[in-house]
Amino acid sequence: MKPLCASAVALVALMSVASCSKPTPPSPTKPTVEQILGPPPPVVAGRYTIIHSPQVENDTMLLDTATGRTWRLENASAGEVVWVPVTRQAQ
Repeated sequence: MKPLCASAVALVALMSVASCSKPTPPSPTKPTVEQILGPPPPVVAGRYTIIHSPQVENDTMLLDTATGRTWRLENASAGEVVWVPVTRQAQ
């Protein structure tokens, strides 16, 4: 073996022994999405809410949460589906 080659082999062996004896540094933790973007915005309900009754098949209502007005989803002529206002009697 040539002296230069023997030196290279010895250097590689020394480096591998040295790297085994060193403790590995802790890997940096990746930031979470919330750390980058901040907390998510609060969930706010919309003004209009669709309510469907699980007991009655054709009982779907649209509620305006600001005014209290209500509509019922009904089949119109010619197979169209429309929102019909629900009237209330004065008490």
